[in-house]
Amino acid sequence: MKKLGIFLLSALAFGFTACDDYDEAIPQFNAQAPIMSVEGLEVAEGADIAAAMDLNTFKGDSLELIRTVKAELNEGTSITYIAEIALEENFVDAASVELGNGKIAKAALDNVFRAKYGKTPNAHDLWFRFVPYMTDGNSKVKLSKDVYLMAKKQSVKPVDLGIVIDPKYYVIVDTWFGDGWDKSMVELTHEGDVFENPLFKGTVTLQAGAIQFMGSTGVEAALKDINTAFDNVWGPTDEKAMRGDLVKGTKATALLIEEEGDYQITIDMLNNTYAVEKVVPTMYMIGDFCGWDWAKATQMVPVNGNPKAEGKYWCMTYVGEKKGFKFNVAAAWNGTEFGFDGAEKVSNVEGVNFVNDGGNLAVDKAGWYLFGIEKVSTPAGTYKYTVNLFPAKVYVFGGCNGGIWNRDENWVFSIPTTADGEFVSPVLAKEDELRLCVNPLNLDGSQWAGDWWKTEFIFFDGKIAYRGIGGDQARVRAKADTQVYLNFSNGTAYIK
Repeated sequence: MKKLGIFLLSALAFGFTACDDYDEAIPQFNAQAPIMSVEGLEVAEGADIAAAMDLNTFKGDSLELIRTVKAELNEGTSITYIAEIALEENFVDAASVELGNGKIAKAALDNVFRAKYGKTPNAHDLWFRFVPYMTDGNSKVKLSKDVYLMAKKQSVKPVDLGIVIDPKYYVIVDTWFGDGWDKSMVELTHEGDVFENPLFKGTVTLQAGAIQFMGSTGVEAALKDINTAFDNVWGPTDEKAMRGDLVKGTKATALLIEEEGDYQITIDMLNNTYAVEKVVPTMYMIGDFCGWDWAKATQMVPVNGNPKAEGKYWCMTYVGEKKGFKFNVAAAWNGTEFGFDGAEKVSNVEGVNFVNDGGNLAVDKAGWYLFGIEKVSTPAGTYKYTVNLFPAKVYVFGGCNGGIWNRDENWVFSIPTTADGEFVSPVLAKEDELRLCVNPLNLDGSQWAGDWWKTEFIFFDGKIAYRGIGGDQARVRAKADTQVYLNFSNGTAYIK
């Protein structure tokens, strides 16, 4: 009957404890298997951990998690427990909570749950295990190194915070709620449980003006009684802040959109925040041709009339035979880049095929090519991509070729055979405004990018300038009997 008491005295003699300071259990990756008895101590699961724990309906202040069945103790010595509570069975993220008589305070368990799962009212599983300590009233010592008693997974439902999230949210563009206001509102997309994923998102085309947000229950109420609209609307407190906190009702103002365009909108209805960002369409090509250096990657050109987050992009690039390349919407390794398996592939170049270079895209013949990316949104809120390969054809249009305003193979630039070579135009027929473009065709003969001017470009002060999604470019005149020289590898151009 003295085993535990002797163990405690021995531990104290070797300085393993101090009056008010003791080692808490540290989560172990390869700990001893959890057991129900050790060193004369036997335990059993507590009454409240035996079944799912609902903190909303539990009446007491504390829940029994572990119960001491047997302990061979000297007089004045007792057993206490530290509960380790984690998301996973390996307890690598364990939180430690000291128990009283094997019980945890209801508020303490709720706090641990919130730290792991946030503000959700939904039940989730937590893993529990227990570290036994001996105490003589003044000092504590761990009963045995790397011993964890009674590991158990159990469902816990936290105290409901009373947060309400609607299943749908909308962008309200008529903030005065005039006639037909509901016909112009735009629904934001969402996936999954609203508490597990509280983000509602969308790319929305907006005019200059004001916007607010409203959930589906607010819309339903406003359609029955328009006087409730201003009580149910969400908005910022600063009409010019493009991100920040959302407030509801008459305290909400409307966010002012100063410039027409496409905007990526995200609202977090659990934490009541918003972010509105103007979409500037970008796409980059990186690969062996630039040493896999994002600082030297090719920024692709958006097709005109393509201002949304989705759309078409093109570039003229020299690639080596079976030398890999990838694409991304950002000039960074951020997880959104895609290669061979991340896109559909269409070669519109006879005798040239896409190949797999260790997960990267590649082609089986070196040379200059026009690459065209199609980015299309899916109902799930993600994107799918198509990589098109076209011949590297550049055309002279309009007055300088004698007035031909369509694709004429007599007015195609010569294509260099080296990565740093120049594209050279035919001799210009007439002095006039120079108009240059690429105008790639699909296999069925249709224009991949639409009208020729949607992929138009020119050059100023020796630098190639792409029209992209902008308006008409400034005019550049060229004389008859001259030729245009383009170097896509360094972005330069001249007439001689």
